[in-house]
Amino acid sequence: MHDLSKLPSQDKEATVAIHAERHALEPFNLSHAPLLRAELLKTAADEHIFLLATHQYVFDGWSTAILFRELSTLYTAFRAGEASPLPPPSAQYADFAHWLRHGFAGAEAARQEAYWQEKLRDAQLVTALPLDHPRQANVPNRSASVAFTLPSFLADALRKLSQQVGVTLFISLLAAFQTLLYGYTRQEKLAVGSIVSNRQLTQTETMIGSFANNILISSDFFPA
Repeated sequence: MHDLSKLPSQDKEATVAIHAERHALEPFNLSHAPLLRAELLKTAADEHIFLLATHQYVFDGWSTAILFRELSTLYTAFRAGEASPLPPPSAQYADFAHWLRHGFAGAEAARQEAYWQEKLRDAQLVTALPLDHPRQANVPNRSASVAFTLPSFLADALRKLSQQVGVTLFISLLAAFQTLLYGYTRQEKLAVGSIVSNRQLTQTETMIGSFANNILISSDFFPA
């Protein structure tokens, strides 16, 4: 905890920004604890700023929501002088790791490996996408995102279509995206990377940990 409440107001904001930047950029050594770093900045008698940092290998976005929900529950209870209302966990991340190791051992591991090698045998990443101008040979791996909003009538139509064919909205949007890529590239077998939550067991719904899994989704297109 750092008490910044006595700093002049013109210095307080800059000091908070320095603390937050250092807190966010300080690296983690994943072979040693702690794997989660927290600080509390007191900026006034009744005002605090909570800083929390961890490595993405420690827990995923789903875990972040669980953590803040539990922190809020505990804060409300402790402020009222009550005991923790959270039930004891029925299982922890170490249990999930144990289940995973034993579930994909022996014959099951060999079966799944053979399946995916066959499924992705001829899968190709997008290599023929037309570009607006020639690219340099050595380009740094910079990426970006573009946010946009679908009209409500289109979003409702996509949900209705997904229900009619018995798939999730994600699958419908993925199919549309891969179809768009096929229209640009004419590649008959496309592989698109995606991240899945990998929380298939009920016990993992309230666990904090790194469950996210990168997968390749391959699709076949047959020209008319």
